[in-house]
Amino acid sequence: MTETTTAPAATSGGRVRLPGMALFGLFLAGFIGILTECLPAGLLPQISATLHTGVALTGQIVTVYAAATALAAIPMSRLTANWPRRNVIQLALAMVAITNALTALSTDYTLTMIIRVVAGVGTALIWPNLAGYAASLAPAGKQGRAIAIALAGTPISLALGVPVGTWLSGFGGWQVAFWASAALIVINMLWVHFTLPNRPGQTEHERFTVRQTLAIPGLPTILFTLTAYMVAHNILYTYVTQFLGAAGMGGQTGLVLFAFGVTSVLSVLIVGAQLHRGQHRAVRDQRAGARGVVRGAGAGLRGRGRVGGWPSAARRACSSAARSTPPGRPRTSPSRSRSGSSPRRSRSAA
Repeated sequence: MTETTTAPAATSGGRVRLPGMALFGLFLAGFIGILTECLPAGLLPQISATLHTGVALTGQIVTVYAAATALAAIPMSRLTANWPRRNVIQLALAMVAITNALTALSTDYTLTMIIRVVAGVGTALIWPNLAGYAASLAPAGKQGRAIAIALAGTPISLALGVPVGTWLSGFGGWQVAFWASAALIVINMLWVHFTLPNRPGQTEHERFTVRQTLAIPGLPTILFTLTAYMVAHNILYTYVTQFLGAAGMGGQTGLVLFAFGVTSVLSVLIVGAQLHRGQHRAVRDQRAGARGVVRGAGAGLRGRGRVGGWPSAARRACSSAARSTPPGRPRTSPSRSRSGSSPRRSRSAA
């Protein structure tokens, strides 16, 4: 298939901006991945009644979906590594759309479990592609912001998608929520088709092996932490309706899920702002240090040819650099410098 490329649009000031339409397509794909996984959490009592199983057993439709996504992510990524990226996203969305519609039609527990496994395999093609795809669409220096936009679908889905799905079930049963999600996926597929440039896949020499990836310093610790968090999160989130029922809040499931999602979004914004501020602080410190060196060099040039020549110019350069040292860095006291130089002057005078 012919590769389609779209350069980021330029503003009137000559600056390039992010391709918002394309990134929104990736945002929706991430939104749908979480929505499909967590949607049953707010509907377990209704789904269990349809499937004629207990709530605990019905909750396993979330478990098998998540397990299929985790287990299929690496092999499916390797299988489709050389495919054009948009084709992979479209295939994943098609699989999830079909399985969501089949889930709404199913009244058999075993069949529903199989359908959810296939849905998980489809989602396994979404997650490994979002960050890299978003980065490839962004102009230089804005890849981080593009990745943040693409991955923002996760907290937004927790904040809005799952509560809205729970609310929609009141208009005709839990199946309405799954039909609505399938319709949203079809819209997402059309959006992706018309707005997302088709990037080429990876060649064999561009790929990393699992061993090379795990050898990245710190990555195993991060993976372990994320795994522990996700297990703990899913234990509570999957059976949240049961926990709320035991707490006398069974009728407020949608509101609780909405509150959880909103606080998730707020936490992402707060942490992101802190990281952004930290990056700016580091850049500001580096610039301050650079200004000190430049001013010191300038002082050295001005001092050449005057009394004291280069030695006195060097002292002025160091003093200027010290005054420009960023906050929090050690700084030599002027009084200490003067006291340290006095004995030398006294000895030379003697």
